[in-house]
Amino acid sequence: LGFDLAKFQHWVLAMSDDSLEDVTYVPEENPSLSEAVLEKIPFENRLTMDFTYFETNMTSPQQEELLTIAKKFCSNVVSGQSIQVVLTGNAGIGKTASSVCCAKELESKGKKVVWISEVMVKGWTETARTKAELEQCLTDIRELLNESTDAVVLDDNNLACYAGKVLLEEIYSWFVSKPGRGLYITSNK
Repeated sequence: LGFDLAKFQHWVLAMSDDSLEDVTYVPEENPSLSEAVLEKIPFENRLTMDFTYFETNMTSPQQEELLTIAKKFCSNVVSGQSIQVVLTGNAGIGKTASSVCCAKELESKGKKVVWISEVMVKGWTETARTKAELEQCLTDIRELLNESTDAVVLDDNNLACYAGKVLLEEIYSWFVSKPGRGLYITSNK
């Protein structure tokens, strides 16, 4: 077992760069999204939401900041730099919209995006009736979080139950063990 302190320090410094002043990322026009991810996105954001739509319909300084954060996220993932974004706040401010913009943008750039929502996790755990079925849920999550995954979006992370904690542990384990990946989490709480 080895530990490279210099590499870890570099990673910590890169993760703590929260400057939004120099974000120059220019998103794709008309980005696409695979059917596998598209079907998991909330209906109201599936077809029209992208960076152009979000920017055109921004009405607050908070939404401008969300747009900049989302562009920085995409810039980092496209260039192979680790980035983690955790957005919290009231419903309707644009957290999910900004994450949809990121998912579409990254997939249009050839990146593999995994979209996990509270609804999906509740569906997995509510149908599990035995310990073996719960363990299968964990196996399914691990299969989603594999070597080819470039970014994970965890939308509406309001899971305080056992399943939510296990999911977060798996996602964080994936994230810290895979340099150059992105993690985008939204939550009302």
